[in-house]
Formats: sequence, structure tokens, C-alpha cells
Amino acid sequence: MMIGSFSVWLTAYLANQSAPMLFEFFEDLTQSAGPIFFLFSFISIFAFVFALKLIPETKGRLLEEIAESWTKR
Repeated sequence: MMIGSFSVWLTAYLANQSAPMLFEFFEDLTQSAGPIFFLFSFISIFAFVFALKLIPETKGRLLEEIAESWTKR
């Protein structure tokens, strides 16, 4: 839970801090702020596919089973 919460807060912070700079850059380049939304969309799609493919499903499993599957080598 801690890792998930931390990553959400970190990502939200980085997106909010970078958005004004990216808006300014793309607006100067293309006279539009549209590309920034495509950039954030691409990042979101990449994160979705990453989660779908690499993070295992834990529905219906006991906490001990989940912990064992992460610590087993």
C-alpha cells in the first residue's frame, strides 16, 4: 500500500510541476497546448499496459499467499 500511495503522490506532484513548463514549451512550438494532452495520454496508456502485464492479480488470494509469491525465488 505504501509503495502504491507513494507512487501516486510522486506522479501527481511531477505532473503538476511539469505541466506549466510543458504547456509553455508546446504553445511556443505549435501555438497549441494539445500535444501536452497526448503526452500525458501516452504516459497513462504505457502505465496501464505495464500494470496489466507485469503486476500479478491478487483477487481471492490470502495475504500470506501474496507475500509468499513475492518473496519466493
